[in-house]
Amino acid sequence: PRTRVTELAARDGASSPDTGHRAPGTGQPHCGSARPVLDADLVTGRAVHRLLAHADAHDHVSMLLARIRADLGADEQMAVGDVEAFARDVVALVQNVWREDWLRLALASPRARFEFAIAYRIDDGDVVRVVRGTVDCLVPVEEGLLVLEFKTGQRRPSHQRQLDLYVDAVRTIYPGTGVRGHLVYATREPAPMTAQTLPI
Repeated sequence: PRTRVTELAARDGASSPDTGHRAPGTGQPHCGSARPVLDADLVTGRAVHRLLAHADAHDHVSMLLARIRADLGADEQMAVGDVEAFARDVVALVQNVWREDWLRLALASPRARFEFAIAYRIDDGDVVRVVRGTVDCLVPVEEGLLVLEFKTGQRRPSHQRQLDLYVDAVRTIYPGTGVRGHLVYATREPAPMTAQTLPI
C-alpha cells in the first residue's frame, strides 16, 4: 500500500499541515515542510509556549523577563524588534493563562509532558496514513489524560479541528484511557475567572 504522511501544524503562524508521500525504501517524505517565515506573532507564540513549559507561576517577573530574553534566538530578536517590550508582553499573556487555578495546577504538575510528539497510523484501503504532530502539553489526571493546546492568535475553527485530531491520536496511542482536550488562549485581556474543574 502507499503511505501518506500528514504533518500537523503545531504553532500559530506556522505553515499549513503538509502532506507528502514517502520515498520508497527511505521512510522519509519526498520533501519536508518549508521553514516558516519569522514574524512577531510567530515568535510570540513560541515564547509563550516556552514560558508555560519552563516557568512557574510563582517566579518573580524579573526571572520571567530574563528567561524570555535568554531564550530568544538572534533571528527571533530581529523579528520582534524591541526585546524588552516584547518580553513584557509575553509575561502578561502567560500570567493571564495562570489566572485560572485549575489550569495553573495542571501546567505545574510534575507529570505534565510538554511538546509530546505523536504519530499514529490509519489504514484507509490501499493507502496507509501516518499522522504526526506535537501536543503542546499532555497531563495525566485522575480520570485519564488531558490534552492542552496553546494558542496566541485569533480564535479559528481550525484550532478545534487540530485539537480534535490530537485527542483522537492520544486515544489511539493509549486505548481504553479517558482523553479530553482543552484549547488554552493566551490573550492580552484577562479572561473572566471561572470555577472550572479539569475538563475531562
